[in-house]
Amino acid sequence: MGKKSNSSSSGSSSNSTIGSVLGISFSSARNSSSKPPREIIPAQEYYENILKYTSSTSEDELIQALNKYLFKASDLYFYYYEFSGWRDFTNVRRAFHKMVQMQTFLSLLRGKYYVEVTNNNNNSSSSNSNNTSSSNQEAINNEEAPSVESKVVHIDFNALKKSLKSTQRIDCSSLSAISNMGKPSVKSSSKSSSSSSDSKNNRGTIFQVVESDCLDAAVALKTKLKLNPLMLVNGSLSHPGGGYLQGSFAQEEDMCRRSSLALSLDDPFKMDDGRSWSYPLPEFGGAYVGDCFVIRKSAKDGYQFLESIVNISMLSMAAYANPPVENRVIGKDENGKDIVECFLDSKLTLSMKKKISSFIEIALQKGHDSLVISAIGAGAYSNPTFHIATLFKEVLSSENYKDKFKIVLFSIINDKNAANNVKNMYGTSQKTNLSIFSNVIHSKEPHLLPTLEEFIQQQK
Repeated sequence: MGKKSNSSSSGSSSNSTIGSVLGISFSSARNSSSKPPREIIPAQEYYENILKYTSSTSEDELIQALNKYLFKASDLYFYYYEFSGWRDFTNVRRAFHKMVQMQTFLSLLRGKYYVEVTNNNNNSSSSNSNNTSSSNQEAINNEEAPSVESKVVHIDFNALKKSLKSTQRIDCSSLSAISNMGKPSVKSSSKSSSSSSDSKNNRGTIFQVVESDCLDAAVALKTKLKLNPLMLVNGSLSHPGGGYLQGSFAQEEDMCRRSSLALSLDDPFKMDDGRSWSYPLPEFGGAYVGDCFVIRKSAKDGYQFLESIVNISMLSMAAYANPPVENRVIGKDENGKDIVECFLDSKLTLSMKKKISSFIEIALQKGHDSLVISAIGAGAYSNPTFHIATLFKEVLSSENYKDKFKIVLFSIINDKNAANNVKNMYGTSQKTNLSIFSNVIHSKEPHLLPTLEEFIQQQK
């Protein structure tokens, strides 16, 4: 397998001596109140003043509230998407992201969180989880007679630390499948390091594009189909977790808000005093987290806490940022006009194929039977979506990797902003990432695709 970095790291100091992160200290979080919440967070006070409470001068007040009150996803959803009192949605949502990240840290370090008990509270996405927290729910003692009914979800803190310490920086550049790629003279010997073993998949890989959040898709494969997926995260090259401490909007930061990913990549509380690797990420490879603790749904669900923790494997890999591209005519439309798409140049095309192959090699070596892939690099990094989708299809269908997985799920959010970004930079078609991947993989428009739920049901 690829090399594990032995480069020096600054993360050797004791967590008892480091400063606070988002106003949170390790010791205070570990020793915070274990009493169940008696009331829901007063949304009018805290959410309508979220810019104030996420400032450095008022973080302590917000932390106290997050420890004291019960989080209600529908309240956050309303203020995040629907409240009409905001003048600057971008900064407000960034502030909400910081608040969610703070609460995620508090929950992980404290070793538990609380979810509201309602008559229709049915978190089907994680009801069949077979993870480290399979029996992690217990009813709250009614003796205190709280005004809101809740239940506790326990987090195995020792297992969390083990996951963090087992995070690896994997460099695949020396693998023959990577280093020999593009060399005709050694074409026959540049097979995958896993190609000698029999494929686990006897019926052929199922490729599917769905309009879905990638973490929701990975959780569905794990909990409903009992698969072992590896999820590709579009990571920052030099900054662990990207701008997660600033509440940034990209995929990696969203994963940090919803899981233990930031603890594994950045180790902000210095829980891994023996870490021997550091950033930047390798060009061909990434940071592998074998058991990331997923505890939240997505923003469209108000960052609702899951009723059961789900462990998902992730690989944070850095895409090329704002790569040079060239326009090419790929055909004619029904009116006889040229269809133009933008492509990476030949050198970067080979490098991108090596990146994709590195992801696949790591998945095979780690024993994964399925992949969850997003439109890596096709958002803020302005990679050409059509070419990226085409390269994924080409590499995954190649002799080295054909039928190596049960399911390859392209989980794409219908992001019109990404399409506009490509249009502004390159002047090519203003299609969405979802539309492009759907046409490249299936030769059909997105409205003909199954939903994630429909696809999962078809596979049962």
